[in-house]
Amino acid sequence: MTSPAAQQALVTWLAVDAALVPIIGQRAATALHKRSLQVAGAAHPGLSVVLEADAMPGDHSALRLMLSQLPDAAAQAAEMALVQAFQDLLTRLLGVPLSQQLLPFLSWTGPAEAGVSSPPLHSGTAAQDSTP
Repeated sequence: MTSPAAQQALVTWLAVDAALVPIIGQRAATALHKRSLQVAGAAHPGLSVVLEADAMPGDHSALRLMLSQLPDAAAQAAEMALVQAFQDLLTRLLGVPLSQQLLPFLSWTGPAEAGVSSPPLHSGTAAQDSTP
């Protein structure tokens, strides 16, 4: 039987896919989700198992299965960390206003509240145009 937290996670990720895939494409949405699993997996190792599952893009059954095997509080914590990592990555790419506009159904909180710290998307410095 699927736990309430696992079922809610499935609903959330299907809604994220429905909102983002028409705009950024399935590959980009999948890449963001996988990167979020990597980031959140540091604090919640079960998420790393989901990352290793050979699922089709948009298939969140491995996440639902992993969360359903955890106590409800642990499943909620892992899902919250995953959503926060996803939000952090998305807002770095698109900015806060656009991210919130695309995904208004997510609870938009700061990274410290979810206990997740996203690493930089890149390690270099941005090139700047110095022409007057």
